[in-house]
Amino acid sequence: MVDRRGAATALVVAVLAAAACTTACTTKGGGATAGTQPGPTSPSAGPSPRPMAWRVAESVRLTSVSVLNSVVALDATHAWAGGGERGSQNLSAPPGVPVIERWDGRRWSREKLPDRPRGFVNLVAADSPTNVWAVGGYGESQGDNIYWVLRFDGTAWREVPFPLRVNVPGAGLTGITGLAVVGGRTWLVGYQGMKVVIQEWDGRAWRAHQPPPQCGRGGTSFGGMPSFCTLTSVVAFAPDDVWASGTGAWFRFQGPTLLHWDGTAWRTVDVGVNQQQYVLNAVGGRSSGELWAVGNLFNSGTPFVVRRDGGAWRMVNGLPDGLVPSVAMGPAGQPWVISNTTAPDAMLLTYNSSGGWAGEPAPAPPGAAGMTLNDITAVPGSDQMFAVGNATMGAMTGPVQGVILEYAPVGTPLS
Repeated sequence: MVDRRGAATALVVAVLAAAACTTACTTKGGGATAGTQPGPTSPSAGPSPRPMAWRVAESVRLTSVSVLNSVVALDATHAWAGGGERGSQNLSAPPGVPVIERWDGRRWSREKLPDRPRGFVNLVAADSPTNVWAVGGYGESQGDNIYWVLRFDGTAWREVPFPLRVNVPGAGLTGITGLAVVGGRTWLVGYQGMKVVIQEWDGRAWRAHQPPPQCGRGGTSFGGMPSFCTLTSVVAFAPDDVWASGTGAWFRFQGPTLLHWDGTAWRTVDVGVNQQQYVLNAVGGRSSGELWAVGNLFNSGTPFVVRRDGGAWRMVNGLPDGLVPSVAMGPAGQPWVISNTTAPDAMLLTYNSSGGWAGEPAPAPPGAAGMTLNDITAVPGSDQMFAVGNATMGAMTGPVQGVILEYAPVGTPLS
């Protein structure tokens, strides 16, 4: 199945392996048992008479070989989840069918998509109900990725020309790992071969951006590694306030990487950690002054969390071991993260007011042997949240099925 950050991880592995990386290659931490107990109560903008809990939503039923990779919410009546389904677990079978589910405040329904794209939706993002974007693709064979971009204008989904030629001999693999939309602008980040890809849609055409000079391959890092940047996600607060996360190495630096666009140029941002092989998988927040970035030590389950409060960055410890693919800000400004183990089991955790992490095992559908979550989002203006991923059905080697979880008041009807 397609993992929305798998391509970026593969590139990180290739770069670090080439530099003779000696980091341990085993995932740390124990598994969590899936359950349905209530999670931490989330403060609301208004009265909240009932405690909140995570539960499995009654979404569109997908085939037994499916996954949901990404989710975005604009308000209590507009949210979208993207993924795909395949007719067989055999990876050599024909490419999958992309899926986008839409939330209208009462139920999830399946969107009608253009006929041409095949594969899986890897990323979804939006800044209004009439400006929703999705990115997807599939690999016909090793070294061959075909990417496509879709846009929903409030009436129908249409394909937008992809800004890169992906089948250029010698160019290397092309991967889009991050998507953000703000103020009518759309941002794509990823890679083509060893080069950083940053593309901006200005409403009429794509415009390529140059990364900071540190990301070029014209020199070496402090440890002798070739200079590089690998981007894994992007968040945008305004057309001149965009952040991208990942990992990098250049002269006198190696470690977790943040880039910031101020409307003129991209610049690297120092989070206070150097010579440690951390990869930031995601960055999120409510503003540039209130950012959280999460990730892992390269090729391990050791988590890494940094927080920007005003202009200063600091590490936030205490998160249990697990792979951390996503972060979202809850309605009261507290971060929620996903933590996956190789069991597979998933946890949903929030950083509470007492300065510690509290969480619960992700609830699973009946008959599931395990859970993996890929993305999480908050619903602005409410206590509600959504998370998406896939459940391993039957035995641990069984097929995986796409699942949507919702954080809602206990006792309310299922969506």
